[in-house]
Amino acid sequence: MNSKFFWDLALSSIRRNRQSYLPYALSCMGTVMMFYIMFVLANTAAFRDIYGGRSLQMTLGFGVWVILLFALLFMFYTHSFLIKRRKKEFGLFNILGMEKKHIGSVLAMETALVGLASTLAGVLLGALLVKLMYLIVLRMLGVSGLPPLSIPESALPFTLVAFLLIHSLTLLNTLREIHLSSPVSLLKGEHLGEREPRGRVWLTLLGMICLGAGYALSLTAQQVATSISQFFLAVMLVIIGTYALFIAGSIAILRSLRRNKAFYYQPRHFSVIAGMIHRMKRNAAGLATICILSTMVLVMMSSTLTIFAAGETLQTKILMNRDARITVFPIDDEQAALAKAALLEEGKKAGVPVENLTSYRKVNLPADLGMREGTTETAEKPVSAGVYLVPLEDYNALQQSALTLSPGEALSHSAYGKPLPHQVMLGDYPLRVRENLKHIAPLEEYAHMMQATYTLIMNHGDIAQAMRAFADMPEGNIRWERVFAFDTGSGLSPEQVELFLANVRQRIVDLRPDGQLFINTDHRMALQTDFRALFGGLLFVAVFLGLVFIMAMVLIIYYKQVSEGLEDKARFEIMQKVGMSDQEVRQTVKSQVLLVFFIPLVMAGIHLLAAYNITSKVLIFTGLLTTRTSLLAIISLATYICFALFYVLVYVKTSSSYYKIVKAF
Repeated sequence: MNSKFFWDLALSSIRRNRQSYLPYALSCMGTVMMFYIMFVLANTAAFRDIYGGRSLQMTLGFGVWVILLFALLFMFYTHSFLIKRRKKEFGLFNILGMEKKHIGSVLAMETALVGLASTLAGVLLGALLVKLMYLIVLRMLGVSGLPPLSIPESALPFTLVAFLLIHSLTLLNTLREIHLSSPVSLLKGEHLGEREPRGRVWLTLLGMICLGAGYALSLTAQQVATSISQFFLAVMLVIIGTYALFIAGSIAILRSLRRNKAFYYQPRHFSVIAGMIHRMKRNAAGLATICILSTMVLVMMSSTLTIFAAGETLQTKILMNRDARITVFPIDDEQAALAKAALLEEGKKAGVPVENLTSYRKVNLPADLGMREGTTETAEKPVSAGVYLVPLEDYNALQQSALTLSPGEALSHSAYGKPLPHQVMLGDYPLRVRENLKHIAPLEEYAHMMQATYTLIMNHGDIAQAMRAFADMPEGNIRWERVFAFDTGSGLSPEQVELFLANVRQRIVDLRPDGQLFINTDHRMALQTDFRALFGGLLFVAVFLGLVFIMAMVLIIYYKQVSEGLEDKARFEIMQKVGMSDQEVRQTVKSQVLLVFFIPLVMAGIHLLAAYNITSKVLIFTGLLTTRTSLLAIISLATYICFALFYVLVYVKTSSSYYKIVKAF
C-alpha cells in the first residue's frame, strides 16, 4: 500500500464523518484562537510601559496555562467521541486485511490534516482579532495613549507546538486502544457498555456525603477570613459529589422508577427508562461534566460582573480613608515634625494639594490572638491575625475626644474578623476589650488579604508592656511607625502623584544621615489603577474561559445528541414495528432528551444557589464587595437566566440532529 492510498482513505474518512469531525475541528480552532490571543496579550512588551500593565499580564499569564490545561483535557474527552463511533469501521478494515499499523497510518494522516488545519486557522483568526482584544483591554485600564501592540516572536511557534503536541497525544491514545483491541471487540466497540450497570450503593452514598458536605461548607461560612480555604474545599467536594451522584445516583433513580410498575409499563416511560438505564454508566460522566462546566461559567461570570458593577472604588474605600498614606519607621517626634513639614513643602512645589492631613503612631504586631469568652479560663485556639496597636492619646487627638482606659483595657476594631470577646490574650499579655468599634475613621483601617485584621486602641504603657512580651521576636518585626494620611483632590495623573511621593520619600530619607529609615507610600489612584489592571485582566480571563467552557459544553451536548441518536435509531424502529405510533415516538424522544439534557442545567442552578453565601464572603474578604450582597444576588440570577436561555437554544439546535437520526418527522 502506497502513501497516496492512505491519504485518499484519510480524506474520505474525514468527509464521511464530517458530522463529527466538523464540530471537533471548529472547537479546536476556537480554543487555539483564544489561547493565541491570551498568549500575545500576556507576553507583549506594549503593556510594560502602561501603569498597572504588569499586574494585568500576571493575570493573563494565569489564563494562558488554564486554557492550555483545559484544552488538553477537553480535546482528549471530545476525541473519544470520534473514536467511539469509528471503532466498527476500524474493525472492518482489520478483518478485510488492513493491518493495525496501516490503520494507524490513516489515523495519523487524519490527525495531521485536522490538527494542522484547525491550529493554523485558529492562529490566523487570533491574529485578526488580537488587536481588537488589545483595544478592549486598554479600555479596561483607562489608558488614553495607545502604544502599538507588539506580537511576541514566540507566540506562533509556541501555539503550534503546544496544540500539535496535544493532537499527537490524542493520536497515541487512539493507537493504544486499537493495538490492545481485537478485530471482534472493535466491531462491537460501538455497543460496548450496553450491559446494565451494577448498582453501587457506596458510590451513591459517597456522592451524597460529598455534595452535602460541600453545600454545608458554603451555606454555613460565616467568617470571611476563612472563606477562601473553605471555598476551594467546597468546590472539590461538590465536583466529587456531582460525578458520583450522576454516575451511581442516576442509575439508582432509574432502577427505582423501573420498580414502579404503574409508571414503568407505559409506552412513553418504558422506552425512555429501558434505554437510559443501559447507557447511563457512560452518559453520566458527560452529563456531570456539562453540569460542572455550566456551574464554573455561572460562578465565574456572576462574580466578575459583580466586581465591575460594584465599581473599582470599593477596594480603596475599604483600605484607605484618605487619598494617600505615608508610613515611616523608625522615627521620633522631632523627625516626624520635620517629615510633616517636608510633605507640605513638596506638595506646594508639585502642585499637589495636601488636605485633611492626620498623623499618628502605631505598632505593627504580628501576633496570634487567644480569645476567652466571658471570664472563663479555657482559651480557644489562637486566631492568626494582623494586629495594630494605636496609643489612646493619638486616637483622642484624631477624634477630638477625651476617652480614658483603665490599665489592661482596649478598644477594638476588626476588618474581616469577628468582634473580639471581652477577654483576649495578646501573646502572653492579657487584655480586656471594653468595646468593639464599628468605625475608627479618620484613623486608617488596615485590611490584610489573607487574614483578619484588628486595630487595638490602648494606653501607651500597655502597648509598651505588650511589646516587651514579644521581645524575643527578630529585630524589626516589632516597631513604632508613624502614619501620615491626607487627601490630594482630583485631577491628578498617576505619574504626577508618583513623582510627588518619590520626592517626599527622598526628603524624609534625608532626615537620617545613616539612611536607616524606611518609607512605604500608598495612593488611592495607584490602588485604583492596580485594581483596573488586576481585575480588568481577571474579567477578561473570565470571559475568555467562559467562552471556552461554553464551547466545550456545546460540543459535548452535540456529540451526546448524535451518539444517542445513532444508538436509539434501531430501538425506535423496533418499537414502531411492535405498535408504537409516530406520535408516541415523538413524545418518547422529547421526554428522553428533556430528562437527559436539562438535569445538568437544574443541578448547575442548585450549585450556584448553594455557592452564593461563600462566594459573597470571598468577595467581601478580598475587598471587592461590601457587606450588602444584594448586587451579587441580582447579577447571579440574571446570569443564570441568560445562561438558561442560551442552554435552551443549544438544546433546540442540537436536538434537531437527534430527531433527524432517530426518525425524519
